[in-house]
Amino acid sequence: MGRNWAIVVGINDYDNLRALKYAERDAASVRDFFGELGFEQVYFFAAGAPAIQAKSGAPISAEPTTSRLRNFLRRRLQGKPLEAGDTLWFFFAGHGKRKNERDYLMPIDADPGDVTNTGLAVRDLTEQLRGSGAGNVILLVDACRDDGSRDGVGIGLEKQQGVITLFSCAPEQQSYEIDELRAGAFTYALLQGLRIQGEGNCATVARLAEHVRVQVPYLVERYRRTRQNPYLVAEPASKQNLILLPRQASPADVLMLKNAALQAENRGDRDLARDFWLRVLAVGYDMEAVQAIERLAAGSSTTRRSRAGMQSGSRSSTSVSIPQLPQLPRRQMLQLLGLGGGAMGFAVIGKVVSDAVKSSSSGIKPAPTLSPSQTPQTFSSDNLPETPEPPKSQTWGGRKLEDFQFETVQLSDTGKITKRETLTRKRFNQKIAGDVSLQMVQIQAGKFLMGSPVSEAGRRDIEGPQHEVTVPNFFMAQTPVTQAQWKAVAKLPKVKTDLKPEPSKFKGDRRPVEQVSWWEAQEFCDRLSKLTGLTYRLPSEAEWEYACRAGTKTPFHFGHTITPDLANYDGNYTYDQGAKGKYRELTTDVVIFPANAWGLNDIHGNVWEWCADHWHENYQGAPTNGTAWLKNKKDANRLLRGGSWDDYPADCRSATRLNYSPGFRNNLIGFRVCLSVAAQ
Repeated sequence: MGRNWAIVVGINDYDNLRALKYAERDAASVRDFFGELGFEQVYFFAAGAPAIQAKSGAPISAEPTTSRLRNFLRRRLQGKPLEAGDTLWFFFAGHGKRKNERDYLMPIDADPGDVTNTGLAVRDLTEQLRGSGAGNVILLVDACRDDGSRDGVGIGLEKQQGVITLFSCAPEQQSYEIDELRAGAFTYALLQGLRIQGEGNCATVARLAEHVRVQVPYLVERYRRTRQNPYLVAEPASKQNLILLPRQASPADVLMLKNAALQAENRGDRDLARDFWLRVLAVGYDMEAVQAIERLAAGSSTTRRSRAGMQSGSRSSTSVSIPQLPQLPRRQMLQLLGLGGGAMGFAVIGKVVSDAVKSSSSGIKPAPTLSPSQTPQTFSSDNLPETPEPPKSQTWGGRKLEDFQFETVQLSDTGKITKRETLTRKRFNQKIAGDVSLQMVQIQAGKFLMGSPVSEAGRRDIEGPQHEVTVPNFFMAQTPVTQAQWKAVAKLPKVKTDLKPEPSKFKGDRRPVEQVSWWEAQEFCDRLSKLTGLTYRLPSEAEWEYACRAGTKTPFHFGHTITPDLANYDGNYTYDQGAKGKYRELTTDVVIFPANAWGLNDIHGNVWEWCADHWHENYQGAPTNGTAWLKNKKDANRLLRGGSWDDYPADCRSATRLNYSPGFRNNLIGFRVCLSVAAQ
C-alpha cells in the first residue's frame, strides 16, 4: 500500500492580519484524523507546536512563518522522498490573498502590503509538492477567513496541473468560521465526509467534493445566513476517480478507477495510468493492476501495441479493447457511484462493465478512439453546480423534515475512541422568534430494556427491575433548552406562571438554561404550544432513557465508560476504567460534544433534565408503553435524568435517576422538550 504524508498548517494569531478563531483548531483536528489513519508522516505547523525533525540538520521550528515553511518544504521534499504510489496531502487553514493574477497562502508573518514576497505562491507550493515524487498531491485550502471569515477573496482561480485541489469557497466568496461548531464550515464538513464509513463514504475525490459541496452551503446558510460554495479543481479531470481512502473504497470505486486507468493508457498518458493502477493496488491485490504496471514498466501500453499491430499486420501485437462505461446523466452517475445511497450502485456498474467486457471478449480488436460524445463525464469545478441540492425532506404537521448529519463516537473500556461514525437522521426546525429556533429530532418507535442490570457499576436499587418498554414515535429537542430559546419563549404571553427572562447563573445564549423549576419548564412548554399550535411537553422518563440509549445497553451511549472530552461533568472522578480529565465547574455551550445515534447532544452531563413523571422508588408496576408514570398528587416529586457539570460520571449514566420537588431549582437543572407524533 502506498505511503501517505501530510503537511498541516493552521494559523490564528497573525502579525499583520486579522486574528482568526478556529484555524489552529481545525488544523489540529485534521492532523489528528491523519494520525488515526496511520499516516507515515504528519508535519504540523502552528503557534506553539513542537519542533519538526527534518531529514537532516537541525530541527525546524513549527512556527508557520514564511521562511520556516519555505525552509521545511525545501529540506524535506528535495531528493524525491516519495514514490509514484504515494500520496502527499497539504492542508492550510488561515488567510489567503490574490495578487497579480496569482494565488497566495499567507503565513503567520505575511505582509498584506507585500504579498508576492511574504506569501506562499500556490503555484510554487504545488511545484514543490509535486517535486516530492508522490504520484498524488492533494491540496486542501480553507482560506478566506476575515471577521468571522477567512480572508482572501479570489483564491482558487489558478489551476495547478497534476494536483487535486479542494477550495473552501468560490473565488468571489469568503470561507466562514462557525462559533456553534467551533470550526470552519469547510473543515467541519471535510472531516465529516472523510469519517463516513460504509455505504455513502467519501473514499474518492468525486464523492468527497460532492459531500462538501452540499454540506458546507447548508451549514453556512443555517448558522451565518449567507453563502459559501466549495469547489474542486482536478487536473486532469480524471483524477476525480482517485481513491483517497483505500480502506473505505468499494468494489465500484475500484472499477471506476480501473476504467480511468485504461482510458489514460489509451490516450498514451502512461504516468497518469501508472498512478491510477498503483492506487488500485493500494486497495488490495489486483492481478489486472499488476499486469498493467508491468506493461507500463516495459515501455508499452494498450495504445502502442495497437499501433504496432496495425503497422506490422501481426495479430499477436494488437491491443485488447478497453470497456467503456455508457454515458449517463450526471445525477444518475452520482447515484451509481454511491452518492445517491443504497447498494445498487455497485450492482449496476458491475453489470455495465461486465457487459462491456463480454462484448469485447468475442474477438481481439484495436482499441476504439473516443469521440467527444463518448467521453466519460467527469466532475470538476467547471461543471459542479454553484448551489447544492437541498437535503432530502418530507413534511410532518406542516413542518419540513430535513436530513442532518452528525458524528458519533464509541469508546473502549479504558476511554479510548475506537470508532467514529457519521450518521444521518431527520429533524425539523421550530422557529420561535427571529433567528431563534428549536431543532426537533425524529425518534423512531422501538422497544428497549429500561433500567440497569445489577452488575452495572454505580447502580442503585431505584434503577430496577429492568423491564421491556415499547416507545412510540416522537420528537425530542436536539439539545437542552438554551438560554436564547428560553428568553424568546419568556417574552411570549403568560399561560399560568411568570418566567424570568434570564434565570441562569452561567450566562451564554448557547448554554443550557438552568435554575428553572419543573413548573417553569412546564410553562415554557405551554407557551411554546400556544405559539405553534403543537403540543410541546416534557419527555416521559421512558422516552428520555430510550432517547439517551439510542439502541445501546451500556452505561453510556458512548460505551462502558465516559471521558470529560465527550461530556461535561466533574472530571476529577472516573467511571470504571476511564481516565480523569477536566472539571469545568460550569455549564458549556450545547453541541460541542459528539451526539448519540439519534443525533441528540448533551444527553450525558451539562444539566439535569426534568421529566414529566412523578417519582416512584423503583419500576415495580411501571408502564410499559412509554407514557409518563403519574400519581394522583399534584405536588409529588418529579424525575430528573442525565447528570450535570458538577456530578460524578456515575451520575451521568443512561439509567441514573434523581428526584426533586417541582418547585425546586438550582444551577444544575435544565430540561429539553418533546412532541408526540400524534400531536400534529
